[in-house]
Amino acid sequence: MAQPLSDYHINTPIFVDANIFAYHHSGHPRFGEASTNFLRCVANGELRAVTSNVVQEKVIYFLLMQRGESLLNTRDRSLIHSRIVSIPDFSARCWKAVGQFLNLLDSLQSETLSLCNIDSSHACQIVEMGTQYRLMLRDAAHVVACRLMNLSHIASNDADFDRVGFLARWQP
Repeated sequence: MAQPLSDYHINTPIFVDANIFAYHHSGHPRFGEASTNFLRCVANGELRAVTSNVVQEKVIYFLLMQRGESLLNTRDRSLIHSRIVSIPDFSARCWKAVGQFLNLLDSLQSETLSLCNIDSSHACQIVEMGTQYRLMLRDAAHVVACRLMNLSHIASNDADFDRVGFLARWQP
């Protein structure tokens, strides 16, 4: 069972899932403020956090699609995709949101936010964690990142992490 992210004041790093960044960037009506406040605490050095290249990729895709949805007023992902790859101005407008996210990551990556790189050498561990905890691919990769970084806390709205015995989940 998750605890409120606003109550996280533990002096150990916490893994940050993609939904925290997505809620912050989208201004999510329910979870945006708590996610923004949490990331502000990381930026101010009050908390230390870890994320991964897998999270980074997931957030980039989310932001591209979200911006495309907003510009085209549609949720048709194939239409958004086709416009991103074929219309330079539309593509640039979608990628602008990604640039803002990458600037945020750059500003946070210091002593307060670390990036764990998950690659093909971790494939067997991902399969093991996915099987053991009944997780999908990216979530299993997040669990591997937590293991590699010796983390026992995760900031996420994803209840699937509640099945991971060594992780305490903190939700916005």
